[in-house]
Amino acid sequence: MKAWKAMTAGGPLLKSLSDSIDQTLTECTTKLHGKEDIASCIEKRLSRRTTELVLSGGWRRFLGGSLEIADRILSDVSTAYERIYGHVVDLRFKLIDRGLVGTGSGLFASIFEVGLEVDWMFGLPYYPASSVKGAVRSAAEELLGADAADRLFGSSGSEGSVAAVAFSDAYPVGCLKGSRHPCLIVTGDVVTPHYFRPDWGRVVDSELDARPTPIQHLAIAPGTVFRVVMGLDTARIRGASEVVGRAVKRKLLSSEEAGLGDTALLLLVARLVAATLASGFAARSGKGYNVLLPLLEGEGLHRTIVSLKVRRGGR
Repeated sequence: MKAWKAMTAGGPLLKSLSDSIDQTLTECTTKLHGKEDIASCIEKRLSRRTTELVLSGGWRRFLGGSLEIADRILSDVSTAYERIYGHVVDLRFKLIDRGLVGTGSGLFASIFEVGLEVDWMFGLPYYPASSVKGAVRSAAEELLGADAADRLFGSSGSEGSVAAVAFSDAYPVGCLKGSRHPCLIVTGDVVTPHYFRPDWGRVVDSELDARPTPIQHLAIAPGTVFRVVMGLDTARIRGASEVVGRAVKRKLLSSEEAGLGDTALLLLVARLVAATLASGFAARSGKGYNVLLPLLEGEGLHRTIVSLKVRRGGR
């Protein structure tokens, strides 16, 4: 029963959202008459109520169970990848600051203008496999060259090659134990674009015309620990020794590690992923978002989710 409730976390969330929308529409349309006033009322109240619902509401009661289930499923994925590909790279990373992915079309994009990618089965924010693989591939192209990246991650076109590395989605599986951050998984955030004027419908020509417009939205909380699993089929890598040689030149592998056969390739993939996530990827990476560092030996996890107290008033 606990597992089922965790896996259907989206149900109570959607029901609460629906009730909140109905209440907001009723309040705004009965008290106001002008279209612009009604629209402004709906925007402000719905944004506030959604924030309160997500940060302090019942959704959080399910997240602890969802973290446990996501961890178990990724363990099953690891076993399956080992059977299919022969080798597995199984990594955990801690989110240093806030995380953000799926800004354009993720959950709540229509309410906050900034969305968040959320798995509807678990009710958890996550990084899609395609986003992780794309970022790692770009790093491999820069560090090892485009042809080496093709050998590891595949290529398209008439003479395309099959990828030797398969990625799972990266799901949160807990929070960093002993972190200065509480275990929240999802937290509130705000962005203030200064150079776009909604009333003009365009970017301003001069900073004198800028008008800050704070936009509240949701983000992944600092201290969240993510797990990503990769399957590696070393038999698919053409010229593996050349790829390893380049990795040695770029100091991704030592000379001793280069002689370890398939283990050298596993280390290379793990370090490419670690280097990519440590430099930040996905939305707003240039502003410190989505920076993940490897979970160190001895750093524990916990899955006790706490709620934030959302201050009423304002927007």
